[in-house]
Parts: sequence; C-alpha cells; structure tokens
Amino acid sequence: MQQPWAVNLLQNNKTIETRAYPLPPSLLNVRLSIIESKKNLPNVSALKGNIFRSSDPAVTSSLTILGWVKFGSDISYTSRKTFEDDVEKHMVTPESGYGWKEGTEVVHGWVVEDCGFYDEGELKDFNEEYVLVRRLRSIFEVERVKVKGEGATGGGGGGKKKKNKKNKNKQKNSNQDEGLPKKKKKRF
Repeated sequence: MQQPWAVNLLQNNKTIETRAYPLPPSLLNVRLSIIESKKNLPNVSALKGNIFRSSDPAVTSSLTILGWVKFGSDISYTSRKTFEDDVEKHMVTPESGYGWKEGTEVVHGWVVEDCGFYDEGELKDFNEEYVLVRRLRSIFEVERVKVKGEGATGGGGGGKKKKNKKNKNKQKNSNQDEGLPKKKKKRF
C-alpha cells in the first residue's frame, strides 16, 4: 500500500480498502502483511515489475514492512453515491485521484476485520532473504529464499513416485524465465 494509506489502515482510521477487483476468497480472514511503498501518482503502482528481491537496495529503500491485516468481507459499491457515503471508512475523497470515475461499474471494498503493527520479534522474520511475487496489482506473495543446503535431512525417498504432469508443468512455469532460486514458501 502506498503512503499514507498503510499507516491509516493499521491505525484503524481507514476501515475499508478500495480496489477495482474483489479480494480473492482464499484471502478472507487470513493474516496478510502490509508492506508500505512510497507515495506515487494516483492509480499508478510505485513498484514496476512483478518480482522483487529483498536484497535489492532499490526494493529495501522503497518498501517498509509495517504490520498485518485480516479482511473479513468484500463489499461492492455500484454507485457513486454509495461509494461517497462511505468516504469516512475508506478515506477516498472525490478529489483524491482514486475517487469514483465516470463509467465505473463497481468498486470493491475490502472490510478490515482486524489489524496491527508488527512488533520487533515479528519483524525478524523479514530479516531473511525473501522475494515478493506480484499475484494481483497490489497483492504479492512473500517467498523466503531457500539457502543451499537448508532443510536437507538426508534419506530421500524409498520407492518410486508417480509423476503428475500437471504439477510438473506448473512448477516449471512458475520459475521459468524468472531466474529464481529454489525457495521455501513462508506466509507472513
């Protein structure tokens, strides 16, 4: 989230996050990290591209991991009036550049169920190397980079495994052309 919206959300000043798309149902009532980016032009992402490494100084200088949120529901605004009636909840004023535009059919409102700032202990999880992978315009998956040799326990198998072509292709495509090292997924 761009400045100043992330802090406003975490301080409960902003209780609805507005987007042009619905929150995926799998992310309802799930603790999601709030990563603040520097302020940019309205409706223009401050992050160009789809994959970002925490070891890249350009990334670390433009992003700040602040806290977490759980969205409890997704509401649909289908008129300018209903959207503007909730301005105190979503903080999107008509003159902000994010306001209701002519031709808009629906704006989604992700309703905050719970939120908070991370404490020092929780922020330590982010001291490890991680990669942000854009899944939707403002939703990223945080993947912890697996260090060579990490998690090696020996053994390995005992028996043949049936290969699943669908999963094999999915894995191949997810790392294809991205030059990503093998990674261990970790939800923050």
